Amino acid sequence: FMIGDNVYYITFIQDVYSRRILGYSVSDNMLHQNNLNVLQDSISLRKGKDLSKLIHHSDKGSQYCSTNYINILKEKKMSISMAGTSIENPYVERLNGIIKNDYLYPRKKAHDLKSLKNEMNIVVKLYNESRPHSQLGNLTPLEFERQQEVLVGQQAKEMELFNYEKNYYVRFLEACAKRMKYEKLPTQEILAGNIHSHRTS
Repeated sequence: FMIGDNVYYITFIQDVYSRRILGYSVSDNMLHQNNLNVLQDSISLRKGKDLSKLIHHSDKGSQYCSTNYINILKEKKMSISMAGTSIENPYVERLNGIIKNDYLYPRKKAHDLKSLKNEMNIVVKLYNESRPHSQLGNLTPLEFERQQEVLVGQQAKEMELFNYEKNYYVRFLEACAKRMKYEKLPTQEILAGNIHSHRTS
């Protein structure tokens, strides 16, 4: 996050199911201790919960590959998943954009590290408690979590995660339409026979 010529680093852990920001950090460095603090804050927030069925997904930053970080995930028996590219980490990438472009930049109240930290405290509270999400039935993350707690023992709402491979053809067709200025998207069936593997072509 840029303020003048200064660069600050914002780290999040988000519960993708409820969209709630569980932990966050603002710093003027990229030391892995910042990420450890966010992880520990997130675990503390879920105190008493069984975390063994969770998937911890991140990019391949050295902070997430550190021995201390990995050991905490293993201790909590979480599965570890790491994205190869930012495209494979869409939820937090989108969250980063929302926090910066919908809150921090428009509010214009962060002038240095101290004020940025204060702003983040306010912004995260706004995001968790005041921002409705269509995927949550227009509930805020906290409202959605409270609703799920009431449904203990009942069928919980299922969520389909974004699938990079599944959405490849959709993105391909949209790119074709944009580049060739089609008024109507060509059908996948017409193009499928001419599409080679995107990993090798």
